[in-house]
Amino acid sequence: MAGSNANPHITEIQAAISEIVHTIPVGLVFDSHFVITELMARQDNIYAKFSAAYSILPKAHSEISKMIDGCACERLLHSTAKLNSFSKNVRDNASLNAAWIRLKCKNKTCPICKPTRVTG
Repeated sequence: MAGSNANPHITEIQAAISEIVHTIPVGLVFDSHFVITELMARQDNIYAKFSAAYSILPKAHSEISKMIDGCACERLLHSTAKLNSFSKNVRDNASLNAAWIRLKCKNKTCPICKPTRVTG
């Protein structure tokens, strides 16, 4: 299966990514390697099923990184350039990867953080 659209485990992995991002305190910076490492530790079965659909692991990790966008966070920017971090990946090799900042969840129906509604 070549693309993320063909992966039958998209919904599961997106939910797992969202859960991980929601554990990060608002305002803190994190990177894709952190999310992937947490997926492997917390949701190893979902991570394994999702990754198995790709012929090479870096492609699966690239797709996971793309799914982080919009999960109560946004890419760090400096002027018009996207910023990266430099951290160890799952193979213990340091490399560049996307850096994100955790934002307050704006989804009033978010099943994870369940924001309280202000009335009146």
